Amino acid sequence: MGGLLHLKYLEIQDTPVPELPKEIGHLKSLQALLLINIGLHELPPAVCSLTQLMCLIAEGFPRFPADRMGNLTSLEELRLKSVAGRSSTKDLVVELGKLTRLRMVTITFSEELEESLQKALVQSLCNMQELQELALYSKMLAQPGDSAWEGWVPPRKLRRLLISGIIFTRLPGWINNYRLPLLYFLSMAVYVVEVQDLDNLARLRVLSYLMLDGYS
Repeated sequence: MGGLLHLKYLEIQDTPVPELPKEIGHLKSLQALLLINIGLHELPPAVCSLTQLMCLIAEGFPRFPADRMGNLTSLEELRLKSVAGRSSTKDLVVELGKLTRLRMVTITFSEELEESLQKALVQSLCNMQELQELALYSKMLAQPGDSAWEGWVPPRKLRRLLISGIIFTRLPGWINNYRLPLLYFLSMAVYVVEVQDLDNLARLRVLSYLMLDGYS
């Protein structure tokens, strides 16, 4: 594999492999890497040396080199599933702040995102001014996430937003037509939807999908 120096796209899906050789880090021309359910427990650290990588989709890896993810500064699309462990989660949400070219982000966390982790995540999201799609999944937290997210100023390019596992007391103030003129997809959990919130939603001119989960 290490000899395929001109390879730009590599996908392995639903095919068990005994290991991924460290030589995968030699594929410096690689722009897209898709590793989905290949039966390995750890994403090789060598992946984080692929600085030309624009798309990384890694699903089914309980462990991965979260503290090196910030090296992938060319990334425009990132999809991670089964992110486990508080240490890995903390490293990941911090490293995300270095990936300023990201346009599409989908991350599934295997545990709860406590308030301190949410704040670190929001701080990193503030650096992603090219972000168009954001989907976050985690285990449900009992306490509202309003305080952690109140400092987020989402980019005006954002078109799709899904937050699962974090409950908001009410619809965040940054969900409005001025801040999100291109938002067409919105899915999140809120305790209460007030008249003012409905007014803001009604002004989202291109909104075509809306799901507001409620919890009592």
